[in-house]
Amino acid sequence: MMSLRRRWQRDDRADDLPSGRPGNPVRGVLGGAAVDAPASAVSSTAQRLPASSAARVAGYGRCCAMGNEPVARCIDFMGVTMTNETTNTGRRPNGTFAPGSGGRVRGSKNKVSRDTLAAVQGLSSEAVSKLAERMRAGDMGAIRLILEYTLPKGGRTIDLETNDPNAIADAAAHGEISPDEATRLAQAVKTVGDAADLRELKRQVEELELLISSLAKR
Repeated sequence: MMSLRRRWQRDDRADDLPSGRPGNPVRGVLGGAAVDAPASAVSSTAQRLPASSAARVAGYGRCCAMGNEPVARCIDFMGVTMTNETTNTGRRPNGTFAPGSGGRVRGSKNKVSRDTLAAVQGLSSEAVSKLAERMRAGDMGAIRLILEYTLPKGGRTIDLETNDPNAIADAAAHGEISPDEATRLAQAVKTVGDAADLRELKRQVEELELLISSLAKR
């Protein structure tokens, strides 16, 4: 007797319902035509299969008749056979990535990011021209932006012939440097002096340790 093969899949509208229960419609393909059948038809067939195969039928309703499905399951109702055809997509049946398959290959560059960066870089000359126009028109925002990117960070450079605190005070008194600059210079000189004192103290401690070590060997 010629065996009839029916390929079943759960209706998309019932994906959230457990398969094999009453009220969960099942759609099948028979001879190229789509037909509907109660879930009990699939459940009764699942009961005729081994335990492991029956569990697959109850848990997965997708079928190889759907060409875009990664997992194909065919049920031969006459011969009670089942095939499990898989396509290596790197995903689980629920759509999530399987371990070791994280989507885009590590190190590969995002094409969208590259295209966006190239488009922005192509506008740089036009942006500079517009900024120059706004600056010449007296736009204070444009002037401030240009100064922020052209002046050295942290203020101007100050040249002093000595690190004497009195010289710093004299420079501030004569208007060569601002009071704020004088304060920061004095703090910097103090920090350098403290570091020098620490180095001298360390040198003296090392000399003392050598002296004690030589006395202990006698």
